This record gives sequence, structure tokens and C-alpha cells, in this order.
Amino acid sequence: MGDFADLPQQKREALLLKPIKPKDDSCKLLDKPFIMSFDDYALNGKSKEMAEKMKSDTYILKELAIAGQMTVFYAAPNTGKTLIILKMLIDSIRRGDVKAEYVYFINADDNGKGMITKLKIAEEHGFKMLSPNFEGFSVAVFEGVINHLVGADDCAGKVVILDTVKKFTDIMNKQASTMFGTMMRSFSSKGGSVIMLAHTNKNRDGEGKRVFAGTSDLLEDCDCSYIMDVASTDTPTGTEKLVTFENNKQRGDVAQKLNVYYRSVQGMDYRGLMATVEIRDESEAKKLMQSADVEQSRKDNIEIITAIIETIEEGTTLKTEIINSVAHSIAVSRPKVKKVLEKHIGGDYMAGYRWEHAQRNAGDPAAAKRLKLIPPAS
Repeated sequence: MGDFADLPQQKREALLLKPIKPKDDSCKLLDKPFIMSFDDYALNGKSKEMAEKMKSDTYILKELAIAGQMTVFYAAPNTGKTLIILKMLIDSIRRGDVKAEYVYFINADDNGKGMITKLKIAEEHGFKMLSPNFEGFSVAVFEGVINHLVGADDCAGKVVILDTVKKFTDIMNKQASTMFGTMMRSFSSKGGSVIMLAHTNKNRDGEGKRVFAGTSDLLEDCDCSYIMDVASTDTPTGTEKLVTFENNKQRGDVAQKLNVYYRSVQGMDYRGLMATVEIRDESEAKKLMQSADVEQSRKDNIEIITAIIETIEEGTTLKTEIINSVAHSIAVSRPKVKKVLEKHIGGDYMAGYRWEHAQRNAGDPAAAKRLKLIPPAS
């Protein structure tokens, strides 16, 4: 292990790419021409042995990551990916799906305070935490340990979590990503489990969805992959967040979509935050997403909302008249004003709504198209 770790990067890569030697080179002793055959490498007869090393459909992270696979989670900063992954890992340890002493959480993307907090959590639940530049651990040592475990056939049951993967390979470089994927595949093919946390691009795609950062090599090499996105809503005491996991590659019975909720309150510590993490069903998720959408609109459209409120206060209550008046007064397009106006029709001021439909009046044919403001105290 130590010898490999001490080698320069170029030589380590050369060793990883070096062809496997034939099992039997006795022909050289007999001075005969060398003959290679696929038969020398056939796995036939070892299915039982290999099956015992691979626990089929045992989840490292329930519904998301299967034992013996390489799984990557892509998310933007501050999504809560580490928080959720650690909570789900602890749940798996408690259920007995994972042996804590075989879990290695490599924290390479944290500050000092955060690292100590997570180390205490690791100590409490029995899994191991490592971090570059501490106790002599480094990327070179990591590569050396992985290759040693593969060579010693000692991968089964072990779980490696990389937070984040960009600290272990250049995800923007195809050759580096391919080399890294090859090394980690050798580990998972012998029963090890790999969970990698990675980032998404800053910009979304044409449909408004998150896109993984880097080349496609990491995605191509893994068994399973998820894109994570988050919707947040401010509350009087803090923030509610709904994180949606959407699968974009799978091998095995994993969830196509999973909604995970957590909330923060001012003064809450990391353990308290972790205690709020829970899976939500689709109907609950839709309500939270809708609230988050309204809240985001409230933040993004303060000028339009203020102008609509002032217009209604001045006595203009018919929708079309409000839209025309506001569009003219603040030089914003009518479709934009209409979109904001429609989004904030509702009965709950604290949820971001600011006006609601007026009561029907038999003497006013246009009553259904009139709006009234919601008092802040409601």
C-alpha cells in the first residue's frame, strides 16, 4: 500500500493501465510460443463464490443506493446532500443493513467546525471518518488503499463515501475521470460499495432542471445516479426545504424519484437539523413545492407585488384593470404582471399569498373577477 501511494501520479496511472499477466507462463520455460486464450480468464464455476460476496438488493441508502454498486449524487451547494446522505446512512446502520465499522466517510469538503461535528456523529454511530491532510491521509493514500483492498480481495461489505468526488479526481478531465472510474469499478466489482457526492452546474437546462458538472465519464462509469434539486420556503422561525432526488441512471430496484424534507430553525445545531430529515410522499411534496414556488415569486417580484397592492388599495379591483394599471405604471409586460397576480391569489398570507377573490355579489356581474387584499394578520 505504502509503495503505491508514494509513486508519482504518472507512474500510478501506468500501473492501473498495465495489462493483466497471463495466469500460466510455463510455456516460456518450455521454450514454446506464448498462446493466450479467453478460457484462461473465464469466471465459470465461481458464481456461488461471487454471489456470496455480493448482497443483492441490500440498500446502503434505502431506495437510493444498493450494496456493491457505485452511486453518484449530483447537487448544488447548500442543497443538503451531506446532511441527507449521513441521516440515511445512520438509518441503515440502525436497521442492520450496513456494518458501521466497514463504513468510511471521507470528508474532504468541510470547514474545521463542520468536520468536528461530523466526526462526533461518526464516533457515536461507529463508522469511520477520514479527511485529507489529517493523520497522513491523502489522495495518494486513498488510491493505495483501494488498490490494496482489490488486490487482497478484501472489498466485500466495505462502504466508501466520497464528499466530494472532485477532491479525488478532476471531473473536468476525461482521462482522469476514466482512470478514477476504472479504479473504483475494480473495488465495487469485488463487493465494495461507493457513494460519491458531486456538484451540478450553476446554470439549469432548457427545462429548468439541474445538470451534472464535469464530463459524462463519471456518470457513464457508475451504476446509479441521481440529480438533486431543492425548493425552500421561509417560515416565521426559519426555513423549510424539500429536496427531490431524480434518477437519471439505474441498475437494480431503486426509486425513480424521492422527496426528502428538512427544516432549520434559528439556533438549531447540525444534529437538530438532521433530526428533521424525513421522506415525504408525493402529495405532501407538491404542497411544499407550491409553497416554495410562491415564496420564491414573492422574493423575485417585490416591485410588481407592491404595485398590485397599491393599485388595489386605490380602489382598482378588477383583474384586467389591475394588470393594465400596473404594467403601465412600472413599465412591465402585461403577461408578467398577470403571472405574478395569478400566483399570489390565495387565502394564507404567511404562505406568500397577498390577495384573494372578492365575495360574489349578485348585483355585480364582474364580482368573480375582482380581488381583495389579505390582511397581514390573517
